[in-house]
Amino acid sequence: MNSLTQAGINYREYLDSPSQNAGQHLANTYRNSINSLKKRAHTTKQKQLVQSIEHVCGMFPSQGGRRTTRKRKTKGTRRSRR
Repeated sequence: MNSLTQAGINYREYLDSPSQNAGQHLANTYRNSINSLKKRAHTTKQKQLVQSIEHVCGMFPSQGGRRTTRKRKTKGTRRSRR
């Protein structure tokens, strides 16, 4: 059991916890950590892992695939950029 899956399980537990506010807060922390992982997942294998984690957490499954916002190329010729 790796820490990611643990984060997912924690997310579930805190979401259903009786002390709703604290639980909500912690759940969001876990969700954030999962989301930041999602941002850094590049290979297909990593994306699948994140997706399975989200599935465990009952978070909505991430839409894998290309970046919607493309990275902007620098303007200008090579000389002017130097």
